[in-house]
Amino acid sequence: MPKKRYYLEFHDSETNAHKFYEMVEQKDGSVVCSWGRVGAAGQSMTYDGETGLKKLKEKLRKGYVEA
Repeated sequence: MPKKRYYLEFHDSETNAHKFYEMVEQKDGSVVCSWGRVGAAGQSMTYDGETGLKKLKEKLRKGYVEA
């Protein structure tokens, strides 16, 4: 069972961008990140916990907000 889940979205009507970023912490300390355009399947990748946290902070700096 996952420990914690973050779901972020980014919307910019000027560039027609509507993206999501999801991060799910796993029991072993790794994180599974998924991203892409809202409504699409997107892509995913598994990172170690430290890298996943850096990615999350990067998305928040870029303007993503928790949905």
